[in-house]
Amino acid sequence: MFWLKFIPQLDEFLQLSIGVYVLKQYSSTVYRNRNSEFPTSADCSSPVEYTGIYYPSEAAQIQDIASWFSVLQGFRKYLGSLPQTEVTGGTANVLGDITVLLNSVLSEYTDVHGGLGFTIPTNLSAIEFDASMTVTKPLYDLILQKKTHYPLSVIEAQFQAKKQLHQSKQQQTQDTAANLLPQLSESSQRSMVLTQEKGASSWLTTLPISEHGFALHKGAFRDALALRYEWDPPNTPSHCICGKSFTVEHALSCPFGGYPTLCHYEIQNLTANLLSEVCHNVTIEPTLQPVTRETFKLASTITDIGARSDIAADGFWGGHFEKTFFDIRVLNPLAPSNTTPTPSACYRRHEKEKQRAYEQRIREIEHASFTPIVLSTTGGMGPIATTFYKRLADRLASKWNSSYSQTIGWLRCRLSFSLLRSSILCIRGARSSKGRVPCSVPLPVELVHSESRFTLD
Repeated sequence: MFWLKFIPQLDEFLQLSIGVYVLKQYSSTVYRNRNSEFPTSADCSSPVEYTGIYYPSEAAQIQDIASWFSVLQGFRKYLGSLPQTEVTGGTANVLGDITVLLNSVLSEYTDVHGGLGFTIPTNLSAIEFDASMTVTKPLYDLILQKKTHYPLSVIEAQFQAKKQLHQSKQQQTQDTAANLLPQLSESSQRSMVLTQEKGASSWLTTLPISEHGFALHKGAFRDALALRYEWDPPNTPSHCICGKSFTVEHALSCPFGGYPTLCHYEIQNLTANLLSEVCHNVTIEPTLQPVTRETFKLASTITDIGARSDIAADGFWGGHFEKTFFDIRVLNPLAPSNTTPTPSACYRRHEKEKQRAYEQRIREIEHASFTPIVLSTTGGMGPIATTFYKRLADRLASKWNSSYSQTIGWLRCRLSFSLLRSSILCIRGARSSKGRVPCSVPLPVELVHSESRFTLD
């Protein structure tokens, strides 16, 4: 279809025809969003079976159409009457009252630069047209010369043109993000740095398939965006049950309700289950051997009787009989104690704390190795944890006969959703008896039957 734009007589007709089609799609999207809270199965543009989870599938449909018609010259004038927030599709219904991001340049950033990756056709149509003309210029020359073959030199020229355009677009996005960062507030700058960590945006770029555990309802999606950009989630109490002001930073650390511990257990169980696929003798919370007459150089080494690590496994780093102990920490990057200049410095500090507490005792008494696994609630992880999960993904890929890139992407996605759901639970979970169902322990059935003489089937 690329050759149609080289026919001047059809150019205006094509633009107008596609514009009418896009407007029809836009109108039907707005109609569905305004007349029902949830779309029906017929409204789902994804080939995956609809699972009842509301996601902006209409926005993805409009973006797919936009990526096709943006290569036509002058098409931007047909989108001039559409509001920018509506061009992105049904996202406003999902975001609810959180609409400030759609009105900022951050909405167009890719997820790796801290944005949402929305395509705004009115901003990209001219750029995409110029890029299309550059890539198809060698082929256009062949058509004018009435050539009947496709030389390898032309293929190579087009490949290099695409590569240069891709690098130029990436560099332009990085420069724009770097120029915008100093203009943001201190908290916004911190949130942008956290969202750019590897794996922090895995939940945002994944199709919502519930059978794989990759689905969120629209309330959870709004809370996830609030966590991502340090906004105040709607409909939260003013004060916590402990008496302090209820903020996102406090909710992720408050021990009342045990939700930070549940976040820790979620990562622990997931990691142990994956280790059991490639290692032997995987145990959860193994007890360390007691300290008798051993002495340690570091005073911070744990010497308590009954001390435990989170996971132990044989044959991960070395031979089949080489044991490794793992200890997990999920930190709150918004806490005042973790506001270091860079997230990597914070991760290294927590890793060293774990190593000072466990490594010497495990090495000298257990004759084993120790690996600290430090993650943040936003989805990032420390350098040692990154190395560990890469090694785990490599071994899983070998066992499952899958590619490493797919396996590490799936693993990061599982970790991202586990951390995200646990963080949302810290915000929305009940920390007091108010609203909870009272738990009453029933009497033994045999005793009830002997006293009440109810009829047996």
